[in-house]
Amino acid sequence: MNEWELIEYIKKDFKSDVELPIGDDSAVIKDGDKYLVFTKDLMVEKTHFILENYPLNFLGEKLVNANLSDIAAIGATPLFALLGLCLKEGMKEKEIKLLLNEIKEKLKQYDALLLGGDIVKGENLSLSMTVIGKTRRYITRDGAKENDIIYLSGEIGYSRAGLYEFVKRGDIKNEKARDRFLRGNNRLDLISFLKQVRVDALIDISDGFYQDLTHILKSSKAGAEIYLEKIQRDPYLEKIAEEEGLNYYDFILNSGEEYELIVVAPEDDEKFFNEGFIKVGKIKKEKGLKFFLNEENINIKNLSFTHNF
Repeated sequence: MNEWELIEYIKKDFKSDVELPIGDDSAVIKDGDKYLVFTKDLMVEKTHFILENYPLNFLGEKLVNANLSDIAAIGATPLFALLGLCLKEGMKEKEIKLLLNEIKEKLKQYDALLLGGDIVKGENLSLSMTVIGKTRRYITRDGAKENDIIYLSGEIGYSRAGLYEFVKRGDIKNEKARDRFLRGNNRLDLISFLKQVRVDALIDISDGFYQDLTHILKSSKAGAEIYLEKIQRDPYLEKIAEEEGLNYYDFILNSGEEYELIVVAPEDDEKFFNEGFIKVGKIKKEKGLKFFLNEENINIKNLSFTHNF
């Protein structure tokens, strides 16, 4: 059983009579004239990160960013957080405080209050956070419509490149790759803009562009065409992709933990370009995901990481 099969099982066995239950980036509960949104993320040593040489302050920042990205991916802003810590045996007080101080500062940056949580000790370091946010209009994965435009909020591929260099060389020389991999990212800066335009579907890139766009298409019962020439080329990423034995687009389209947004909107609107979005494709009625490079059909593999149990 893999993680997607397990999620489907949970959805069927734990049915929730709420506004938006299990299956999107956040769950949603109606609260008067607004909506409360709930999300949770886990980071586990040896699964999500290698503790040796990993700056603990960056790890705290990445934990917060992963949760805030899910809040952004439904069009909300954060309010509160709950923190769960399994501290590794032998961790020093200064290391624990370094981790906690970055979590505190990152939450403070977005006016999110830490309400409580739980702390235990174990063999490996594990971090868990729940974030509660609010919005007056939430955006789901299932609203993509034929001929909608697919926008990407920024460049991708750097998190995978950072991971590769960190594991192979213990150092990441490229600044974009170092920041994206070690610190994470969120696009809450775009929420105000997204509330001013019509958006039919929205998701953040946590598993990889290919996998996360597939979530939108599955939920929306639709297909898509992606125009690869619209996506950036970077000699640094080309070099890392070659070292990993992948072609360029297989590499960047399967880079997880990018935390950029995939936005599906009905209009080819210049406002999106002014906000830094890249128009990368179009929603199609026929199911399936097709990739084109200068009008030539290109085969792209779905290499996104999946937990198998």
